[in-house]
Amino acid sequence: MEFLEYGKEIKIGNDCWICSNVVIAVGSVVTHNIPSNTLLAGNPCKVIRNITDADKKKYPIFKN
Repeated sequence: MEFLEYGKEIKIGNDCWICSNVVIAVGSVVTHNIPSNTLLAGNPCKVIRNITDADKKKYPIFKN
């Protein structure tokens, strides 16, 4: 199975750390540290929901 990735611009502020298994929506502005296993969107970006183990099984793009 092959996944396509389409990169679009997001803005990441100074002193912001992004952990692993993170999805950030297009057009988002990152203004704070991002925890692992989260889906984020907005300006400024906010956590929409956590990425679960079920998501990791369904979408192999999320690697442990």
